[in-house]
Amino acid sequence: MFRKIVHYFTHAPAREKIFVLAIFGCSFFVSLDYGIIRPASTSIFIEMYGAQYVPHAWLASVPLNFFLISMYNFFLPRWGNRKTFICFAILIIGVQGFAGFYCNRFYWLSFIQNIFKDVYILLIYKQIWSLIHSTISKENAKFLYGWMYGFGGIGSMVGGIITSCLAVRFSSQKLFLASLPSYIFLIIFYSIAHRNSGITSKQIKESLINKPKPSEGFSLIRKSSVLTAIMLFVILFQVMVSLTTYQFNLSLEEHIANVDLRTEYTGKLFTVIHVFMTLFQVLGSYFLIEKLGEKKSHCLIPIILTINSLIFMILPSLFMASYSFVFIKFLEFSFFGIIIEILYIPLSLDEKFRAKAVIDVFIRRSAKALGAVILLLIALIQTVHHRFLIGLMVLPIMISWISIVRSFFKETSNPLKPESQL
Repeated sequence: MFRKIVHYFTHAPAREKIFVLAIFGCSFFVSLDYGIIRPASTSIFIEMYGAQYVPHAWLASVPLNFFLISMYNFFLPRWGNRKTFICFAILIIGVQGFAGFYCNRFYWLSFIQNIFKDVYILLIYKQIWSLIHSTISKENAKFLYGWMYGFGGIGSMVGGIITSCLAVRFSSQKLFLASLPSYIFLIIFYSIAHRNSGITSKQIKESLINKPKPSEGFSLIRKSSVLTAIMLFVILFQVMVSLTTYQFNLSLEEHIANVDLRTEYTGKLFTVIHVFMTLFQVLGSYFLIEKLGEKKSHCLIPIILTINSLIFMILPSLFMASYSFVFIKFLEFSFFGIIIEILYIPLSLDEKFRAKAVIDVFIRRSAKALGAVILLLIALIQTVHHRFLIGLMVLPIMISWISIVRSFFKETSNPLKPESQL
């Protein structure tokens, strides 16, 4: 793999090399920001509302998801991808700055900031990856994507270290102000990447000019077997993430009462996540995908997530809740993310930008809302065995996931062909 990286940077066109280096910078700074913001946001939300209200926040995020994705699909064909990206980045800086100064004065602000932070990170990541898919070939993607995720992992590690060192000293709320410098650098690197990418804003406008309605993104998914499969994989994975995250938040609230100590603990935990994640992305992802192939790689995810969940069901504790949370987040931002992103490569510009935005932002967050509905229904049972019931939910998810993988890969020998149908 290292030989491939060296060969690539030795022989690739100068413009493409600049693009890849700029994407490394984008991945670092967007992850740095989120590595700081997420622990603080979660800790403050638990302090204000309690962990039992996390599913309510996931449900409340659905209309915000729909609004932002509609605005994105509305402005993209009019402004182009670079201007749209910069405007969303400025919006993020404004919201985070306001929360950094006034979150302790307005009770409702922590709720808004908590649901906003999960939506904006997806939309920003989606715009970066749409640019990547339009520039990097599938062959190069197999080893470059791991490195791109790896630089994000390094950014998250640095963010986790900053959080664990400064949360108690400056308070969790002040950490929201980190978005200002992070996103200034992010805008700079994105602009460099855009200038050296395989597409221009003019091409985006021309590609989408006859499809101004935001609903076009949803219709694209219905027409494509690849996008439909990606959507189903994302939904199932996010439901499992929501179940694991909820149990972790409950354990965190039970064992750590102080808000800033909770932020510090979560920051350290995310540092651990991203240490393992970065090592895997840089050293292991390429070899694992090459060794297993696409079908076995997609089947492996639900199997190991099920084993992970059953272990916590048998041995519930803060340590095991933390382990389960670390493990699923490690998969989300490494192996699972890479094999999903590869599926987008052969698709059209419209599918890479508009349909991908629907899946990565609206569908992904709505899937967590589906997980919230499951959790609320379980809570209505009013049983001391609710954690046991949550653990059992992974079994039908695993069966459904593997069935979809088998169906998807059985129908065609080339599942990445856009016009293939399930």
